[in-house]
Amino acid sequence: MTDVLIICALRDEYNALLKTLGGETSWKEEVVDGWTVAKAKIASASGTLSLMATWQNFMGREQAIAATTSLLQQEKNRIKCICMTGICAGRRGKVHLGDVIFADRLWSYDAGKSVVIGGVESFQGDQLQFRPNPKILQRMQSFKLEEEKWLKFRPLYSLDYQERWLILQLFEGIQPTDNEIFKTYCPSFSEVIKRLKKRNWITLQGFNLTDEGLKEAATLKEEYLFGLPNDPDFSLHIAPMATGSTVKEDENIFNYLADRDMRKVLGIDMEASGLAALGEILDIPIIISKAVSDYGDTFKDDTYRHFASRAAAECLIKLLINCSDLILDNQEINELIPEVSALSNKGLINELSTLYYDVNSIRSIWVKSGGKPSDISNISNISDLWFELIHKATNGANVTIDDLIKNILIDFPKNQSLIKHIN
Repeated sequence: MTDVLIICALRDEYNALLKTLGGETSWKEEVVDGWTVAKAKIASASGTLSLMATWQNFMGREQAIAATTSLLQQEKNRIKCICMTGICAGRRGKVHLGDVIFADRLWSYDAGKSVVIGGVESFQGDQLQFRPNPKILQRMQSFKLEEEKWLKFRPLYSLDYQERWLILQLFEGIQPTDNEIFKTYCPSFSEVIKRLKKRNWITLQGFNLTDEGLKEAATLKEEYLFGLPNDPDFSLHIAPMATGSTVKEDENIFNYLADRDMRKVLGIDMEASGLAALGEILDIPIIISKAVSDYGDTFKDDTYRHFASRAAAECLIKLLINCSDLILDNQEINELIPEVSALSNKGLINELSTLYYDVNSIRSIWVKSGGKPSDISNISNISDLWFELIHKATNGANVTIDDLIKNILIDFPKNQSLIKHIN
């Protein structure tokens, strides 16, 4: 039985999802009614979540609804949550490439009526808005990331940064050369040159700044007197996302949607509102996790595409862990409690949760016992976090339960509940 169905619009988004939970060995691919799917399980103190994921043949709302409906029928409508992970366009200046957006409002911005008056066409929108489950939304709003291994795959410099860096070099009279400085700060040199020519910031021949390029460089020099700042750090946003039927290359699209529909819109995709409508009709919670791979304009930056797909998938998995108690119904939770107790010793978890009840103290004792800081997941429920760590300690982590308890007993030497757990 599957608890959570995850739909990806593209195969590379699906491939990124399969890198979560420790990699493809955690996912088992099989064929369900002709669909290639991957299945995995997530353990938590609230029970075990069963996941099933697949990808669409083509982008778009219709494909998303068709794929989801087909798999819902195969699972005899036992799925408790429908999710989508992948990439989207983001609002320039409000988000950065690679940032993840959890959608808190969804709608189709191209639904409505087109009217021609006096030869001029105008659009009258008919906005039907969808929202996630209020309790899941609250978990989204309290979601936090700790040290995450996958963040190391984030590109160091965006093409936007490389453009600005290069025109500042040209402004100072420094011509491009094959040296480590240019390789470091402008690794995508060929693509950057194409973009600068497209912006009319450099001449078509050679590396000379045009009048527009000189003006832009002078502005940057004045604005960033002490040096060009790096790209912003990775961020996660809880924000509205609009869905349309076409790929957009329009630098004004976000301002247009903000003025017409939703002033706080940060993302645009081609599928999410369709799944949200389906979830509302079937009374199944919907979670949309998408990461910014472009700004919906003509200046694409494909260097972030793979990272964005991975980031959206990783954040979705962690959110599902945080929401496991909301997704599993009470009957199933009660049925799974004996299994959880047998696997992880519920009494020990309760005791540890009493002694170390915040992430910093848990990380400290875990590392002191020989564990890695990256082992500590971003789980807001402390009991769930201890459950995961005890599971790791019994499944090949650097820390054993004995190691952990012996170090804890240094802080609490007379704790009889811990002493009885030492082998």
